[in-house]
Formats: sequence, structure tokens, C-alpha cells
Amino acid sequence: MGWAKVALVSGVLVVLGAFGVGTEVSRSATMADHVQHCGSAISASWLVSGTPEVTTHPDAEERAAAAACAPVIRQSQLLVLTAIGLGGLLAVLGATALRPPVGLGRPRQPAHA
Repeated sequence: MGWAKVALVSGVLVVLGAFGVGTEVSRSATMADHVQHCGSAISASWLVSGTPEVTTHPDAEERAAAAACAPVIRQSQLLVLTAIGLGGLLAVLGATALRPPVGLGRPRQPAHA
């Protein structure tokens, strides 16, 4: 039973940690010897409705920056979402192991009329 509690708590901590990293850590890319700040893996538009994602009419510089940031952000999203998924799986495994076995309880007594 001890390992199940550790798995449950560890899974929850991994999910929370990965979410924190995904929302707070800002990634960057280098384009033409210029560092372009790309933002976080989990953008605010995913969390709060009405938050603008990008400008409606990007100019050439903004399109180039978006093209440079796309693979960096995609890789970051993949790593963060994988960590969240694995943490969730670990938490479910621990929670499932903590449940009492079904059908192994006290046998039911027949009702007497």
C-alpha cells in the first residue's frame, strides 16, 4: 500500500509541476543571430477565453518570428503534455491500487423470511 500512496502523490506532483513549467517557462529561438522570445508551451489563450493568440494582420517580421518559434513551441508542448499525461497515469495507477479489491469482502448472508 505504501507504494500506491507514493505513486498517487508523485503523479499529482508531476502533473502540477509540468503544468507550472508549461505556463511559466518562456522558450526562445535564434534567427539571424537575434534571439526571438517565443513564449510558453501553454499559452494564455488555452487557459482564459477571449485572450488573443496572435495579431490579425501580421507583418513579414512577425511571420518570420512565428516560423522560427513554431518548432520550438511544438517540441515544448509535446514534452509538457507528455509529462502531464504520464503524471496523470501514475496518479491513476496509485489511486486504483489504493481502492479495496471488489468482491473479496465478507460473504453476504441470505435473507431469512
